[in-house]
Amino acid sequence: MPRLLRGLLLVALLLVALLSVALLAAAPAWAGQVVNLYQTETLVSSQSSRERAQAATDGLAEVILRISGTQESLRAPAIIDGMRRAQNYIHEFQYASTDETITIDDKEVAASRLILRYSPQAVERLLRQARLPMWPANRPSLLLWLVKDDLAQGRHLVGKTDAAEALAAFEAAAERRGLPLVVPLLDLEDRVALPGDAAWALSEPAIRKASSRYQSDAILVGRYSRTSRGEWRAAWLLLHKRQSRVFDSVGFDLNDVVGAGVDQVANYMAAIYAIVPGDSAADAVVMELKGITDFSRYIGVLNYLQNLAMVRRTHLAAVRADGLLLHLYTDGDLAPLINALALDKRLLPVSSVGPGAGPGVMDWQRGPRGSAANPLQYQWPPG
Repeated sequence: MPRLLRGLLLVALLLVALLSVALLAAAPAWAGQVVNLYQTETLVSSQSSRERAQAATDGLAEVILRISGTQESLRAPAIIDGMRRAQNYIHEFQYASTDETITIDDKEVAASRLILRYSPQAVERLLRQARLPMWPANRPSLLLWLVKDDLAQGRHLVGKTDAAEALAAFEAAAERRGLPLVVPLLDLEDRVALPGDAAWALSEPAIRKASSRYQSDAILVGRYSRTSRGEWRAAWLLLHKRQSRVFDSVGFDLNDVVGAGVDQVANYMAAIYAIVPGDSAADAVVMELKGITDFSRYIGVLNYLQNLAMVRRTHLAAVRADGLLLHLYTDGDLAPLINALALDKRLLPVSSVGPGAGPGVMDWQRGPRGSAANPLQYQWPPG
């Protein structure tokens, strides 16, 4: 190989290496927890059909809880009936070896991991038959700050490097309920922005400021301590949009205390984002969509809208000089649709001015949001 060509090749390889390092450095180190809504894992002592059947029943209950977003769903007659045939909802399963053990009849035995993947179509069909809500996979990310008070360190933020049992319990509970979790770096910037005392005081201004670097959809602060009797006490502050909620949980088992906190967060989020399927078509939601300048953009926006979980079908009502008028036939009311659009950030809301509405006409005077007199107005951004 000529010397010049060999030199150029070495330079090219060096540039590729430097670019890779730069990309890795630029990547966020706080990537959120990825939750597979239709997969469960459990430890088993054997590959017997009896153990697999029990794991299938327990796993289906977990999946139903994740998708519906409510514990009450497990008491629905249709769901109870479906649990008797839990294996019918499994798409595939596999076993993986582990170095873990489980206790059976007071004996420690070697365990393998059973991974179950359920059919999304079959599970969603079951929820529709039971007329239960469905919480789509597009879920708000939750940034978690944990602060502990103990004699050794006082009030301090805890994270992965602290080997905190509370964080491990929270990650497991968040996976069980299908909450995408973001854990802060707890580097110098975090610890300066949110000292332990400010986190313990649940100082909302300090918490929001320290959380801004992570750009999560919601923020949860959990402060916890243990009493001399061995009881765990936790207080939780949830910040979502402009709302704040405070709640607590108490118990002698830390997993139960953390699980109770996660359940309250998941129940709150599901009440906002879950949709209730309906068999009969509701009145269409009317949307004015601007920024559709060619056919490819028209197809792109239709594909996007039709892939939203709550949209059953779309209808093009009119083509206007500045965009389109669409009718969206949806499951549930208007709020889940608006929340999903805000979460995706694909469509940009614009000021709503209904047909024939002059200056000074209030929104409520034009009619309900999403009606022909007061359509939703969005902009499909260029790009």
